Amino acid sequence: MRIGELSRFTGVSARSLRHYETAGLIRPTRLESGYRDYDESQVITVGLIKTLIAAGLPVTLIAEVLPAVPAVGGYGRPSDALAERLQQLREDLCEQREAISRAILILNGVMARLDSAELE
Repeated sequence: MRIGELSRFTGVSARSLRHYETAGLIRPTRLESGYRDYDESQVITVGLIKTLIAAGLPVTLIAEVLPAVPAVGGYGRPSDALAERLQQLREDLCEQREAISRAILILNGVMARLDSAELE
């Protein structure tokens, strides 16, 4: 599939996909015409990249993580240093998740008051 199709399937702009390629996160083949050609597995890889970026991981760290993710063909084992970084990152994300959960509860309470005010 061409870059426009991958962009539509994943919701990631063509510009970002080219950036991912430059960073070594995805590796399309090139057609004789010079166009990029992505196989179906790249949809999964781009989805994973999108998720990790949304969680706050920098592209450079994602490039280190992908080789250890079996779902995208990774087979390597992360280094001890990378494992430590990932452990800390996971702890940070768990703390953020807890803070977000608390914020949602507060917003739910405010919205419930709005809903009950509309009924009066």
